[in-house]
Amino acid sequence: MYEDIVECVLYPKKIPASMLFCDVSQGEYMLMGAFLNYEREHDGKHITVNELAAVLDVAVPSVSRMLKNLESRGLIVRETDKDCRRNTLVFISEKGMKLFRENEKIIRHCVDMVAGLFTEDEIKQLMEYRKRIEIVMEKEIKNIEALRKEKQQ
Repeated sequence: MYEDIVECVLYPKKIPASMLFCDVSQGEYMLMGAFLNYEREHDGKHITVNELAAVLDVAVPSVSRMLKNLESRGLIVRETDKDCRRNTLVFISEKGMKLFRENEKIIRHCVDMVAGLFTEDEIKQLMEYRKRIEIVMEKEIKNIEALRKEKQQ
């Protein structure tokens, strides 16, 4: 039983998600999705690199590296914010939007296929289990981090 829980919590990817994505990594797809969500929620306003890092809960240098890669492939555009020159605005290019939509269709198809195997109540129960696992793991990770800091002092 212990091994099953460890596998479920730490190694849930028996099927590599990377196989679902076309010409972008899972992280790049999530990044581009964050742009679109932000623009939708903020009346078309483009997101800054710092806001993007905060939304994704990722360090700014990591986000900058991914953005550089996406920009070099023509999938995003970065511009200096005219209102605050210290900020860099990010948005998806036409080519990036086309690629995002193609990947979105693949993901939606897969989700629909899986969702079709379960009743609505089963899906709700699954989400509840996932949330409970997430809450416990977040709490334990914080406890471990606190213990490590305590040992360092």
